[in-house]
Formats: sequence, C-alpha cells, structure tokens
Amino acid sequence: MEICFLNDWIGSDKKLTILDLSGVPFEVLDITIGLITRFVYDSMFWGRNESYTGKNRPLLLAFEEAHAYLNKDDNNSYSKNSVEIKDGERRIALCHYPMLSWGGAARGALHIHAHIHNKKDGLTFEALRRMDNALNASVEINDYKPAILEELILNNRKFKDS
Repeated sequence: MEICFLNDWIGSDKKLTILDLSGVPFEVLDITIGLITRFVYDSMFWGRNESYTGKNRPLLLAFEEAHAYLNKDDNNSYSKNSVEIKDGERRIALCHYPMLSWGGAARGALHIHAHIHNKKDGLTFEALRRMDNALNASVEINDYKPAILEELILNNRKFKDS
C-alpha cells in the first residue's frame, strides 16, 4: 500500500500535494519527516534527468510549525537559525520568526517569516510594516493557499496597507 501511495504522489500530474502528518505521534514525527524528506531528495537526485522528477519538476518542501518538532538542544542549529537560499540571483533568508536584520537586507535580500500570523498589534508588526523586503508567509496572509514569491509580495503589500 505504501508503494502505491508514493508512486501516486511522486508520479502525479498535480501541481500541489499536501501531506498532512497531524495524526503522526509527536514521538516519531521528526523521524517520519526525515524519512520522507530523504526519500524525496533521493528521488529528485537520482531521477534528476527523468521527465517526472528532478530538473524537470522543481520541488518545494514547506514544513508548517517546524519549531514544534525540531530538536531545541545546542547541537541542532536548524531550530535556532535562519536558512539562506538563492532564487536565481536573489538572496532569501528563511526563518520562522521575523528578524529586523539579515544578510543582504540593505541590498534587497528578502526575509520570509511566519510566527506573527495576521497580528497587527505591537512593535513587531510596526517595524515589519516599513520593511518591503520582509515577507510574512503565514497562511492567513495568503488566503490559506500556497503562494509563489510574486503572490507573497503582493499579499504582503495588501496586508501591510490594510
């Protein structure tokens, strides 16, 4: 049954697949996510020249509420730090929590965060409201749907101006 599920998922023509792991016990959630992520990475890497995966089918994995299951001990930097990626020539800092400064911020690098959801009270929102390159990726801002970068920018402008 698991093989059929994975074949249907990886081989699907759908543009979006949401894998709901809310029923997985907390004690094994990190292992489950690690195994799924490893499986997807391996299929993308080893199938990089195939038409159904790899270079021909870009993939974005988003882990909602990742701070809830990432290990918080000193040996795990992923639970504490942001991650910097590049989209073409554009630098992007990803972090669950909003930051006031990140690498390349003064040169237009983006920061994508969540945590504050759609809250507009307090100093955090007031500071972020003035930062065009700080983007809130919370589901409330994006109508509870995945958003490409251009939509994220537009949705944030609307949110900040409302």
